Amino acid sequence: MLGCNYSMAGMGHWFSGGGLLWLAVMIFIVATIITLVYRFFKSGPLLENSDKSDSLKILNARFARGEIDEQEYWKKKEILSS
Repeated sequence: MLGCNYSMAGMGHWFSGGGLLWLAVMIFIVATIITLVYRFFKSGPLLENSDKSDSLKILNARFARGEIDEQEYWKKKEILSS
């Protein structure tokens, strides 16, 4: 079809690299990727569990060395576990 201005994929001019719709779709995709990456690194789901585990290890070590008494140990452990 000569002169019909369709791309090789047959999608028309909206999806062949031009057009307002394609621009909006690309902006949405890029914004979504940036948002997901930002939220992943900001919240740090892998680091959060590690920090809690490290805090409990430190608390256990302090209790074992006698730096804190049993009442303080259980109080802090309850706070860290929630």
